[in-house]
Amino acid sequence: MWSQNDYARHLEIMSQANTLVGDKKIDEAMSILRQNKNLFQYDAITLFRYNWLNGVILYQVDRYSEARPFIVDAISFLDANESELSDPNLTRFLQIYYYAPDIDYKLGANKDILVKGLERAKYIYELAGATSEPIYSWIISDLNSLQNSNLDVAADALSLFMSGDYVNAIPLLQNVIAYYQTNQSTDYIHLVAWLKSLGMAYMYVGDYNNSEKTYLSAVRFLEIQNLQNEKAYRMILDALAVLYVQLQNYEKALDYNTQAKTLYEKALDFGEDYVRCVSNCALCHNGLGHNTTAKMMLDVALRQVKQNLSDTTAISGTLKDLNQLSGKPLDAKKIDKNHYIQTRIIPYVMLLSNSATVYSELGYFSSALRAIKESIKVLEEYGLKEALPYNNMGMLYFYKSKFSQSVEWFLKSYELCRTPYESDEIGINTALGLYLSKDASACAFSADLSKRMRKNIQNMFAFMSGEERAIYWKHFENYLPMLNLIIYESGNADAFGTIYDNILESKGLLLRSTNAIRDAILNSGNASDIADYTRIGKLKQQLLNEKDEETRLAIKKEIEAIDKRLTQHINANTDFAASKNIRWEEVRNALTKDDVAIEFYNIPLVWGLDSIQTMDGEPRYCAVLLRKGYKYPHIIPLCKESKIDDLDREDLYETDSIYNLIWQPLESELNGVKNIYFATDRELHKIGIEYAPVSENENIGDRYNLFRLSSTRVLAENKTTNQKESAVLYGGLKYDLGKDELIAESRAGDYHPTYSSRAFIVENSRYGVKYLPGTLKEVEEISQNFNSTPRLITDISGTEESFKSLAGSSTDIIHLATHGFFWTDEDAKKRDYVTFLNPNNKILQSNEDKALMRSGLFFSGANIGLKGESLPDDVEDGVLTALELSNMNLGHVDMVVMSACESGLGETSGEGVFGLQRGFKLAGANTLLMSLWKVDDTATQMLMSNFYKNYLSGKSKQQSLKLAQLSLRNNPEYSDPEYWAAFILLDGLN
Repeated sequence: MWSQNDYARHLEIMSQANTLVGDKKIDEAMSILRQNKNLFQYDAITLFRYNWLNGVILYQVDRYSEARPFIVDAISFLDANESELSDPNLTRFLQIYYYAPDIDYKLGANKDILVKGLERAKYIYELAGATSEPIYSWIISDLNSLQNSNLDVAADALSLFMSGDYVNAIPLLQNVIAYYQTNQSTDYIHLVAWLKSLGMAYMYVGDYNNSEKTYLSAVRFLEIQNLQNEKAYRMILDALAVLYVQLQNYEKALDYNTQAKTLYEKALDFGEDYVRCVSNCALCHNGLGHNTTAKMMLDVALRQVKQNLSDTTAISGTLKDLNQLSGKPLDAKKIDKNHYIQTRIIPYVMLLSNSATVYSELGYFSSALRAIKESIKVLEEYGLKEALPYNNMGMLYFYKSKFSQSVEWFLKSYELCRTPYESDEIGINTALGLYLSKDASACAFSADLSKRMRKNIQNMFAFMSGEERAIYWKHFENYLPMLNLIIYESGNADAFGTIYDNILESKGLLLRSTNAIRDAILNSGNASDIADYTRIGKLKQQLLNEKDEETRLAIKKEIEAIDKRLTQHINANTDFAASKNIRWEEVRNALTKDDVAIEFYNIPLVWGLDSIQTMDGEPRYCAVLLRKGYKYPHIIPLCKESKIDDLDREDLYETDSIYNLIWQPLESELNGVKNIYFATDRELHKIGIEYAPVSENENIGDRYNLFRLSSTRVLAENKTTNQKESAVLYGGLKYDLGKDELIAESRAGDYHPTYSSRAFIVENSRYGVKYLPGTLKEVEEISQNFNSTPRLITDISGTEESFKSLAGSSTDIIHLATHGFFWTDEDAKKRDYVTFLNPNNKILQSNEDKALMRSGLFFSGANIGLKGESLPDDVEDGVLTALELSNMNLGHVDMVVMSACESGLGETSGEGVFGLQRGFKLAGANTLLMSLWKVDDTATQMLMSNFYKNYLSGKSKQQSLKLAQLSLRNNPEYSDPEYWAAFILLDGLN
């Protein structure tokens, strides 16, 4: 007999099968269904669900013969209950009416059977009132394609593409490609030609994501068929290079261009396509600063392209095929002309335009002017709408400080922009031209461009890997600040909201993007995505030590591929995409009447704006403020950065210098304020401005509650975590261990690396770290304040392996009472006996990675590595760099306390501080408590003990630190700021 539990059980089985399918475990999904088939014999409905699910799964993995009987049986049930199909609960099951004729067609049925089945599916969806469903639109599209010859569609697609109507060409190109894939799948060359056209069309409408996917699919397709020697292959590589130029990834573009150029030369193919490839190579070299190489290539390309202009024969080879197969008359003359324009004239126009840019940068102004004039003459003769030649003409005037004339060309160019690449590059030139020519529209234009640019950045980041995002942002990181300067200089306060929005978007953009994607993955519950994310961490760990260049390249490619897939998967979630858009109004609305939000920001002082030759400036700090009732952000200029640079530590923390420079100008804005939420910029990251003395016995923190944030956008993000349940405390670590002792202890724990990372490679033993006796007392005292006993790690147990084993754990608090370090590049060069980077790998690392390698923490046994003693490959050296740290998963850690020297220092940029701070933030930690200079051991122990006593008794993090510091200030022995002002709390809102 069946029970209610049996009926529920079949739903559970279906859910398990769907989960396995989502994890790409198709055979396991089918097995669990078959093993539990009896559970679906309860009634006709459960049997239908069994057939439906089996059929859908098998269809989606192209197992059509197996899917067909299940689909047929499931449709029989729906047909028998046709009168009930309008029930919305049944809509999702109707898709099998679309699958059924497709299965028959793929199994050999003729076109008439396919059309008849699709018409039946169309009728069912209309009967059910489900015409808004995506599948209904697919049915209509398929019927249209079948009822109108696909070859006619190909002719229309070609005509639209050649005339430059890419928006309307794209859906037709998709239909043609689908037709080839279904009916002429072995016609590799023509299929790839259509894919190339589709990729180009996507690129020209600014859909770089689909453009890249289309090109790469064509590359993979040809490689699988071993057709790398075909012309289509080198043409696709060249097209990919053009795409990557638009994404500012000149190194990747040059790599593809070089491959293509080599293949052309190997095939002795020196025609028009080779010339275009050489021209694109020149563009890549110019983007990388190799201007002389670029000029030589352009000169060669120009000579050849002029010869090609006179050859108008046999241009459109595709026409012959279409004329033979299409029942629709083709305007061959028109298509031939458009093909000539696309393949000869436009490349010539762009080659001249690009040559003008390179010539002008090398100082050949007359040659540049001749080239750009010829480019525009040909462009206008053929009625072309290309933006870049007009822009490049504007740049020639701009370099001559003829700003008004340059603006005329820039505006004409801007109106013709089609892609994000064009609108961003030409837009910033236009904004600068308007500003320098003192045009009243500069502010409004810059505000509009800011909005467009922020949107473009988000769209680009939605499909890029982490490395690609860094390359892209490196090019654009100064664009939004430049627009902020233009808007601020206009004095139009109504537009200041754009400045705040630009700050929210740009400050810490790379870090925020990486963390948002990581958090979305780890919280998704998707086992496959989480496994891939974990895989990336292991690969990055391996990359730190791998010396073989081919292996390193393979690892980097795998990391990028996984990273990119995860990014695109997460960004497909509309809720995730929406969460990235935070505007200044949302920050303002999150404040109470007692609050103020401040973004300290560099809006430079500029002068000599009448000429490019005299133009100059220097950094200046401004406060961009928000309060509850503000109609727009208020901007208060503070001081030049040089004023801050001139101060030593005594000036910073023992005089009112910082107060006078930073806080005193804001007094009127702070009237009635209790809580100040602020985010710093540039050198202010490394100064405890929240402790600025106001008078001999008072500092700014005595007047207000100050909260240091990574960005004030966190106020609008509603992230509330305040976990105190579990903690791991490191202290009293033994840095001097016997080699065998370290090896045994390292291998005793749960973390077992296949190969360890070496933070130091030391040529002699002139460097070491000493035991800190106060740290043992510190963690022992702290541990007594927890309700549940924390995990105490001391002496030889505090190995680097023990810390890395915390990755992925649910630890709430990590306390690190150990030595920390930060070395500037200059410091590292002075210590020629210690090198942070393997010489074989150094040239391949980014500036961020190099900075992260120069800061870190010492764990038990560190002095063995520092003395240069060798260790087995599976034993860590006791030196955890910020780079290693950044590859860990500490996303569930609410607070990290670094009771270590200089743990808050690092190199600064618009991204924040590149040191331990960034390492922990990249790893996912929420709040950081860290130090700005070397701190007295005893004073630190006292401060930390009081901090935890306050925090674990229910006080906020900010209150707890403030009271702990007050206890030292009231102690005559430790009242000097040297003992208590080193520690700063970042993102401690709870």
